[in-house]
Amino acid sequence: MTVAVNILPVDARHTLELGRAADRAGFERLLLADGGRTTHDPWVVLGALAETTAQIKLGMITNPYTRRPEVTANALRSLDELSGGRAYVTLAAGGQAQLEAMGAKRERPITAVREALASIRERKPDTEIWVATKGEKLLAITAREADGVLLSGIPLDRLPALVESVRAQARPDFTIAFTLHHAHDDSTMQDARERLVFELMNLRPDLRETVGVDDGTIEEMRASLVATGSPSGAAALVPDELVARFYLVCDRLDLAAEVAALRETAGVDTVVLPERSLFEAYEAAAPGLAAAAVGTAGGKE
Repeated sequence: MTVAVNILPVDARHTLELGRAADRAGFERLLLADGGRTTHDPWVVLGALAETTAQIKLGMITNPYTRRPEVTANALRSLDELSGGRAYVTLAAGGQAQLEAMGAKRERPITAVREALASIRERKPDTEIWVATKGEKLLAITAREADGVLLSGIPLDRLPALVESVRAQARPDFTIAFTLHHAHDDSTMQDARERLVFELMNLRPDLRETVGVDDGTIEEMRASLVATGSPSGAAALVPDELVARFYLVCDRLDLAAEVAALRETAGVDTVVLPERSLFEAYEAAAPGLAAAAVGTAGGKE
């Protein structure tokens, strides 16, 4: 198992500090989110990290609408040269609200992601390309044509079956990664509820049904978001037991053991943790998480 760090680069210097700390701690990958207007440019930050880190792989999650694949391929070429071959990219269809805020339309998302993957592959054949998805059609395409998949927003008890299904369609060296969120007190539980509001609204109907969330609840969440512009009100519709179906709810010092246990039960190759699970308030857990990954860093068990 390997552990990756996901950072939203809202502060360029802070992101550099966290990226360097992750490299020193021995984490295998860094993954920056391309938040459009809400973040600093990830490629610029990754370029700076290429010169000041030694081994961590450097990547970002982006989409084919606000970042043309031809431009992404060139950025990957530059990052590879600066980092000594540590660049990779994760493609996603992107969120509707984020794209609209930048004047982009989320048209034919499956086709757009597939064509972007092919375009980058043509221009830079040696690039490692993941796709972030949980939709059945794009999962099947990803298993055949990409190097890995980034799963998120999956009920934990449904993850093993989904991993097994993807594994059956993919080649042996295909990487299955899973973004895992963690709550351990009132503040982080509220944050988890708010995050889960968006996960539930985007969740496949078959998976949503398995956790007992009906269409009426989803409509209540949407109405609250429209009325307030914030997920805090809609979060009241998310009970603690539902959070535990999707995220780890445990003491921060138990996080390393819980992550290792998830790898054993679900069979994922890489667990992607947000920065707050590894730094600042979670500082004590970070050494244990890095140590848990040492035995298999750079490959699969």
